[in-house]
Amino acid sequence: MTDPVPDQIPDRIPEAPAGALAGPGVARSPSRRQALRGLGAALLTAAAGVAVTLPASRAPAQEIAAAARIREAIDRQFDAFRAEDLPRAFGYASPNIRRMFGSPENFGRMVREAYPMVWRPGGYAFARLDRIGDGYRQAVVITAADGTTYVADYDMIRIDGAWRIDGVRLRQAPEAGA
Repeated sequence: MTDPVPDQIPDRIPEAPAGALAGPGVARSPSRRQALRGLGAALLTAAAGVAVTLPASRAPAQEIAAAARIREAIDRQFDAFRAEDLPRAFGYASPNIRRMFGSPENFGRMVREAYPMVWRPGGYAFARLDRIGDGYRQAVVITAADGTTYVADYDMIRIDGAWRIDGVRLRQAPEAGA
């Protein structure tokens, strides 16, 4: 059974507290985390204009729970890529993405060759989460092994009570001073 999603939800879910970002592949040193948080703030201002932010205490509990489950799904797919567990990574994809690639091997090959920064990120942190239609768009700031920073927008949809990745748009992050 799926949780009902209220009709009126905030336009922006608060970012996870710093401790919630701890996990494999996530920058853990304070200086790295602060740098990523600063980049996230710059991206919010530069790329999205002024965002309406509700304090965590005002965001509905269901929305906070959805944000945590969405981030968990993305985090687990990163873990699966790191372990080269292609069937598990493919399992976090929506049925549409699975049909498009046909097999975990095809999916893994595409990610490894076209998106090496997702296949083996140097680090990543969750940024903005926006409501998009019936789903959400989760921004993830990814630092590639060469130090280049990207923003990946993960489109998330709910299928049978579980959040699945329905597409990812990747772009190089603008310079922090730009």
